[in-house]
Amino acid sequence: MLRNLKKRAAIGSGIFLIFIIFGLVVASFIGNVAADSGRDKICEFCKERITAGPYIEVEGKYYHPEHFFCDHCRSAIGTKPFYTVDGKHYCQKCYRELFIPKCAVCGKTIDGEYIEYNGKAYHKECYENHVAKRCSLCGSILEGKYLGDYWGNFYCLHHQGNEPQCDYCGRFISDRLTGGGFQYSDGRYICSRCRNSAVDDINRAGYLLDGVIQRLSEFGIDIETDNIHIHLIDKNELTQISDEKHRNHTGYTFYNAKSVNGEVLSKTFDIYILHGMPEVYFVGTAAHELMHVWQYTNAPFENDPALSEGSCNYASHLVLQSYPGKMAEYYIYNMEQNPDEFYGEGYRRVRKLVRHQGVDRWLKHLRLNKNFPAGY
Repeated sequence: MLRNLKKRAAIGSGIFLIFIIFGLVVASFIGNVAADSGRDKICEFCKERITAGPYIEVEGKYYHPEHFFCDHCRSAIGTKPFYTVDGKHYCQKCYRELFIPKCAVCGKTIDGEYIEYNGKAYHKECYENHVAKRCSLCGSILEGKYLGDYWGNFYCLHHQGNEPQCDYCGRFISDRLTGGGFQYSDGRYICSRCRNSAVDDINRAGYLLDGVIQRLSEFGIDIETDNIHIHLIDKNELTQISDEKHRNHTGYTFYNAKSVNGEVLSKTFDIYILHGMPEVYFVGTAAHELMHVWQYTNAPFENDPALSEGSCNYASHLVLQSYPGKMAEYYIYNMEQNPDEFYGEGYRRVRKLVRHQGVDRWLKHLRLNKNFPAGY
């Protein structure tokens, strides 16, 4: 809020004068009493008659100049400028210290226009240079409504939909904010920050997958690795394989079983994961898809989608909860905020179940049931 500080004070010598200095309008009369004056003037302080010399009249009361005091420091104001606030009188020094706002940035007295923000006053220049929120993309001062992201950046509303955002961290892509970025041939955008850890090599993908399998085993989620094949593909291929055009999928697991006379002889799993995702996204997606593998081999078929997908997202949570860096926290945050009834609400229901009953009870329930237990 931009405000204007009006500064006024008053002093007089035989006449009423108004000066625009620092405070409120104060009308005072300073005069001289002749020895033969027929009007008694009694000093408000000493209660003695003012018989000769100068006197001060303030709000109908009279004072010897040496008896007119500042109500704060108690020094004599005399005939100097003074200021009245709520019936009390102040010398210039005390008035400035007590009532004139000081800039919360530079600490200097504010003279003229000032900005008040969160209960503090600022010189306009100090506010704009040191306090005002600025768009992290274009640098403009943000006024009214604006956008914000998980990382503490703020943006002008007009950038939404007009500037590319990283599909993984959500930042607007720019040299200033992300060091630039890239667009994959399948249309995905990735900033340079996320691109630094992107998984494009199948050997690295296999190494990370083994690490996720090891981490899941620490929670009792044991997965055989011999029958798992991993593939890195683009978004168009993933859409064709999964036939889930309306979902923002990052992975898909295809289950193939060979059987004779109803007896399953072998099982193989092909896990398809988007190439070029930052490492945290690859790890989170791998944990999700490996939990599908576990369910295929340990749980009933055609179980409740919310229980199935929620359990897979909870497996991602287990792996990433101790993963270094804020990107893992952001991945988990997105799962917690996801409005989808299966991937979001299903995850929150599984999380509630595990908090109340523990990991072992959750896995035991998955082995024997197709639906959530009552109350979840």
